[in-house]
Amino acid sequence: YMIGDQADALFPELYGSSFEQDNLDWFYTQSLLSMIGTSGSIDRLVKENVSAVIDGVSLIPGTLADRYFEVANIVWVVACIDDEKSHAERLGTRNETGISRGGAKRYRQKIKTIRNNHDQLVVMGEQSGAFILDNSGTLSHALDEVLHHIKTPYCDRGIEIHDPLREAACQRIKQRANKISRNS
Repeated sequence: YMIGDQADALFPELYGSSFEQDNLDWFYTQSLLSMIGTSGSIDRLVKENVSAVIDGVSLIPGTLADRYFEVANIVWVVACIDDEKSHAERLGTRNETGISRGGAKRYRQKIKTIRNNHDQLVVMGEQSGAFILDNSGTLSHALDEVLHHIKTPYCDRGIEIHDPLREAACQRIKQRANKISRNS
C-alpha cells in the first residue's frame, strides 16, 4: 500500500509525458521504467509464440536486455523526421487525437524537448544498428518501407552500445528503489 502511494512521487516519469521535462535524464528514466512492462510483454509473447508490434516513443534502442534478441526476432525501428518544421506540422495534427492531453498546442510548446528526444533516439538507433525510417512521407510509404525491411533475411541483433545516459538513469532508478525498500 505504501509503495503505491509513493510511486508517483518516486517515479514521476511514469506519470508524465516523455517530453514533460526538457532533459534527457527524464526521458531515459521513463524509458527504463517503461521497459519493465515492455519486457514482460515480450516474455508473454515469446511464451505464447505470438508476433506483435510494440510501439512507443520511450523505447530507446539499447534499453532492451540482450537476452530478448536471443529468444525473439526483434526488429527495432526508429521513425524520424529530419526537418523540425515538418515534424512540428505533423504534431499539429494531434488536436484530432490528443485534445484531452493538451492537443497540438502542447506539442508546439514542447517542440524543443521533443526534438532533443527525437535526436537522441536517432543517435542511439544508429549506434545500435536499428532500422532508421524516414517518416516524413505518407503513412503508406512508411509502412511499405518497414514491411520491406522485415521481410529481408536481416535480423536485428541488438548491438551492445555504450550509453552513459542510460547508465546514469539506471543508477537513479536503483537509488529510488532502495529508498522504497528502506521505507517499507
